[in-house]
Amino acid sequence: MKTSEDRTKLTTNQSELNRRSTVLAEERTQLSTQRTKMAEKRTDLAESRTDFSIYRSILAKQRTELAFIRTGLAFVALGIGMIRYFGFGPWTTLDIGIVVIGATLGIGQQSLHNHDKIPAYLRPQNESFSHL
Repeated sequence: MKTSEDRTKLTTNQSELNRRSTVLAEERTQLSTQRTKMAEKRTDLAESRTDFSIYRSILAKQRTELAFIRTGLAFVALGIGMIRYFGFGPWTTLDIGIVVIGATLGIGQQSLHNHDKIPAYLRPQNESFSHL
């Protein structure tokens, strides 16, 4: 049989357990609030990184276009060097003209082909990037 002291002890233990349970629930609530705030910060950071990735892609596209221009200028310099080295005659002019026209058409066709693969959001929209 349980005595009144035992029942009092059990009641006291139950009260202590309930109090601890309440304290733990409050701590869980605080941690949950902190996790929510951290998740919101991570979301904001992810959105800003996404914006930056679009700008990086735009800049990479511009670097590629500049590489095409640089290659074209190298062909012009090669043509001028060939004229200086081999001399200037009717057949030389025809050969150089064919090479230059072929290279220009090839590079132009390649750049147009690559332009079609660029997503619409990366294509220039005549907007200023002064806000960067």
